[in-house]
Amino acid sequence: MGQYRKKEKLTNYLKEEHDLILDMLYIHEKICDKIDNENDEIDQNKQLVEQFEQIEQERIGHGKHEEFYQKLQELKDIYCE
Repeated sequence: MGQYRKKEKLTNYLKEEHDLILDMLYIHEKICDKIDNENDEIDQNKQLVEQFEQIEQERIGHGKHEEFYQKLQELKDIYCE
């Protein structure tokens, strides 16, 4: 009877360890998925910036929107104070 109890305890312990490892793998997978999604968003943002810069270059010339923004700030300072 003693051997049976030892085997049963060992079996239960190994099942608990197995379940713990499965839980850890699940959590790891969820974390990796979240990181992948964040990286995808970063890549999409970079693509949007690149597309904007391409359109800016083609339509108004590089750096023009910064000039427009500066002029807008100057006008805002004059007329909105």
